[in-house]
Amino acid sequence: TQLKLGLAMLLALLVLPLLAGHAPELPRDLAGYVLAAGAETAVGLILGFAATLLFAAVQLAGMLMDQELGFSLANVIDPLSNDQVSILGQFELLLATALFLAIDGHHMLVGALVDSFSTLPVMTFRFNDALAAHLGDEAFRDLFSIAVRLAAPTVVVKLITTVAMGFLARAVPEMNIFIVGFSIRILVGLVIIALTVGVFAEVFSQHAAQTGNYLQRLTTIMR
Repeated sequence: TQLKLGLAMLLALLVLPLLAGHAPELPRDLAGYVLAAGAETAVGLILGFAATLLFAAVQLAGMLMDQELGFSLANVIDPLSNDQVSILGQFELLLATALFLAIDGHHMLVGALVDSFSTLPVMTFRFNDALAAHLGDEAFRDLFSIAVRLAAPTVVVKLITTVAMGFLARAVPEMNIFIVGFSIRILVGLVIIALTVGVFAEVFSQHAAQTGNYLQRLTTIMR
């Protein structure tokens, strides 16, 4: 928490000189000042929420894969959020974080933050119907769409494996397909995950590269 607060203060001090010539006239009364500060806080929360949706999609994709592999009950504690997360979800999140840093995604976030003051000047935030529709519909639609794309290779192969085991159970009824199939599903799932790491990296990098443009479009909606 201390690191987050320190980073926020550092970014504020670095951005302040860029806005010195465009500073708005501050409210003269306390109530107006509090409302203005609350509005700017809301802008930061919305931008932060939008920036984390991509990583939420990665965790959701990991949960979908865990569900197919039978790992859904073996959760671990995420030390960052102090919440229970799936094993593959945590693995995918760590991999996505490394990819995000490798493609300079953190630079894009800082750049989008600075550009937001030009697109959405201070004290011009308006919560309108378009913003509500975007956050309540488009954002979550994109979240599920990205999650399904990331998890699709594993989920499809596991579906084919399940169908194949069904035919095997009919052909060899003496075999305990439940016991054998559980191990096969895990083995096939882990192999597919290992083989499709490159696909995951490609899909995630494509969406991560659009983070700056997405945040800029979001600030345009908030005007």
